[in-house]
Amino acid sequence: MRNRKGMTLVEVIVAMALFAIVMVTLFTAFIITNLMNNVSKEFSDATYQAQSEMEVVFGYSREESLNQTLTNLQDLHGYSCSGTTCEKTDGIFDIVLSFTEHQTSISVTIVVIEVETNSGEYAGDRIKIENYVRFQAGG
Repeated sequence: MRNRKGMTLVEVIVAMALFAIVMVTLFTAFIITNLMNNVSKEFSDATYQAQSEMEVVFGYSREESLNQTLTNLQDLHGYSCSGTTCEKTDGIFDIVLSFTEHQTSISVTIVVIEVETNSGEYAGDRIKIENYVRFQAGG
């Protein structure tokens, strides 16, 4: 055997090919992870927005009637209400609140909040939460 002091051209090309294969695999994994992070952030932001709106409605329900709550949503929170449905656009989200009275042994209202992304790559993605709320009696 002869004593080698360096690498041959073939060895360098093979090493570069192996390195390229590994890098393509890792690069694809990074791209997929980044896309999933973006989707997760979008849904997380929409869920946070829906929960915040539900907390506003629940806060009003403890002291006010449904009609007073609808008025407050229009006057104080920028909603456009028609009947028992309220809508607004807040940044990149379209928010729809709908109230349906449900008669059981106690009078409760089903509140459905839908938050839909209205721009960007994820436009049209929607989060929907639903809860029962008991409003105070009165006009």
